[in-house]
Amino acid sequence: MPLRALTLAAVITAAAAFPFAASNRTTAALANCDVPEAAAALDADEQAFIQLLNDYRAANGLPPVAVDAALTRAAAWMSIDLAGRAGLDHTDSLGRSPWKRMPDCGAANPGGENLAAGTPLASPSAVLQAWKGSPGHNAIMLGKDFTVVGVARHTAPGSQYGVYWTLTFGYGRPAVAASPAPSPTPTPAPQPLPPTPTPAPAAPPPPPAPPRPAASAATFAAGISTFTWSGEPVPVDQVFGPAGSSLRGVYAYDAAAGRWLRWSPRLHPALNTLGVLQPGVRYWLVTSGPVTVSFP
Repeated sequence: MPLRALTLAAVITAAAAFPFAASNRTTAALANCDVPEAAAALDADEQAFIQLLNDYRAANGLPPVAVDAALTRAAAWMSIDLAGRAGLDHTDSLGRSPWKRMPDCGAANPGGENLAAGTPLASPSAVLQAWKGSPGHNAIMLGKDFTVVGVARHTAPGSQYGVYWTLTFGYGRPAVAASPAPSPTPTPAPQPLPPTPTPAPAAPPPPPAPPRPAASAATFAAGISTFTWSGEPVPVDQVFGPAGSSLRGVYAYDAAAGRWLRWSPRLHPALNTLGVLQPGVRYWLVTSGPVTVSFP
């Protein structure tokens, strides 16, 4: 299938494959996180996608994710923004990564983002199957720690790909959920967010306990896992270097710098930005199969 007909990009797992674009682009969306109210509400197909997603998670032994108004608004902004420019990139036309854009839209704890574009992916089932067929996107959809979700499909005749999907995930309790609209025309969400939203007032639950047992080893399942390091500072490669080829990478979010740090055995050491595991810091682990790690 030609590239114009189907394009996929995934945050975290495919970041190295999709370089960040320049920030001086024009945008079809409004500033910050302001979108038409009709776009901020889930239409019938977007609601159907959420049902398909939760059915898929249930089939894999995972709990459902709840629709979050802030993540839905962030997804709508991104889908509109993609239609107004060329290519498919997680960095938006204002130069924001998902980790900056989602909080701008009120999501206090962003977790992951999938993008898709192309008229063959117009239906909910088609885009779900496309993401399921891509290991990186599939791992994000099956993230066991995600609790909230947003989704938006934007149709733009005459644009590069015609149809644009954005799927966003996060942690914590959902903000006021966007309401599904009767087909074919979506209705506004009952409580629109202000142009400069603040994080959802509900406090997120505390980070999950470290998955490692009392013993000196822990096993992580395939997909995306999180853990909080409770030992002394130690080089990442000392702990995860012997983990084998199933390990894709270890990630940590640097809130002060507003960016993700990563360590991967597949990268040249000079390209790794995460060097030391620090006590009390939360980390994300991406694997293609079960990985057992021995802790010092």
